[in-house]
Amino acid sequence: MKIGYLCALLVSLAACGDIIATDDPALAAASTGGGDATVVPREPCAFDGPVHVFSSSDDVRARLAGTWRMCSGTKIARSPRDAEGFVLTKEDIEFCFPLADGGLGEVDDTSASGTFDVEGSGPWEVLFVVGSSTSTFAAQVSEDGQILNLDDASRGVRSTFVRAR
Repeated sequence: MKIGYLCALLVSLAACGDIIATDDPALAAASTGGGDATVVPREPCAFDGPVHVFSSSDDVRARLAGTWRMCSGTKIARSPRDAEGFVLTKEDIEFCFPLADGGLGEVDDTSASGTFDVEGSGPWEVLFVVGSSTSTFAAQVSEDGQILNLDDASRGVRSTFVRAR
């Protein structure tokens, strides 16, 4: 691929307002801005081993509890614009924002927090409720608990996260 084509592709994607995560340095370097998209160079984040099979809603909550940083895919619907991850407790979600040192931080802003719920009896659905909006996902977590895929069927997109802590 030529850099000119990559720039045109990035500019067209920028109009969509998505975060574009890539492990391709040429693609990241080709970004010239021009819109709301953010190109985020990331390490590859794919399952290296088996997918965990959830046994209960409590198992889903326990496996997903922690801090997750986005590593590829499309930003979660209704999350704050510059959020790069989230913290899940057994009942709450708090979106995280990038810090100057490369880490993730939380803010005291009610629009950046909500509730986390699990529905169903296998397969289970993960619900993030922020304000009056609910986003529903099918979740897959690696058996080692380090990679999380959230499929948003209503938008036809997948977001992948790596455990930050």
